Amino acid sequence: MKARDNPFRSEAVERIAFRLEGATWLELLEQLRRLNYRASLVGPHGSGKTTLLEELGRRLAEQGFRIRHARLSEEHPRLSAAQSARLFKGLSREHLILLDGAEQLSWLEWRRFLRRCRGAGGLIITTHKPGRLPVLYECRTSARLLEEILSGICPQSVAPRFPSAETLFERSRGNIREALRACYDLCALQ
Repeated sequence: MKARDNPFRSEAVERIAFRLEGATWLELLEQLRRLNYRASLVGPHGSGKTTLLEELGRRLAEQGFRIRHARLSEEHPRLSAAQSARLFKGLSREHLILLDGAEQLSWLEWRRFLRRCRGAGGLIITTHKPGRLPVLYECRTSARLLEEILSGICPQSVAPRFPSAETLFERSRGNIREALRACYDLCALQ
């Protein structure tokens, strides 16, 4: 199968909406307001933190906030000087900073980052463990969630050739992103 025809290509996977469990978007946004727009989205690798952060950013922009976004990863654990300049220049209360991958910052770097965010109206981060900011939402995965996602993007002609969602979930150790990459690879072999 050609990459452009693969139902698990990156563009298709990126369109998958985050599925809130145990709260509505209205409740989540109200809780964020009560936390003064300073909160964390917590969960293991591949649990949807980035997807949730992006959706939250869209909804907050619709409410009139000006969103500034930065992403850290194991490959890029620090902001460049140019990224820092764009992120922090002219911050005001109407700005919200969204930081994906806050766990990459050491304690000292985190303290510096917080200090630089003081002018913003809020800071929302993703991290693997709680502790840096109050937890707004804990992202969890399950074989059932993976099955729901697969049923939404996997054509019936391909589905019978795949292992069960439970098997894919176990093989990926609960990492939904890795399970979807495995599905991409399985389709690519066809």
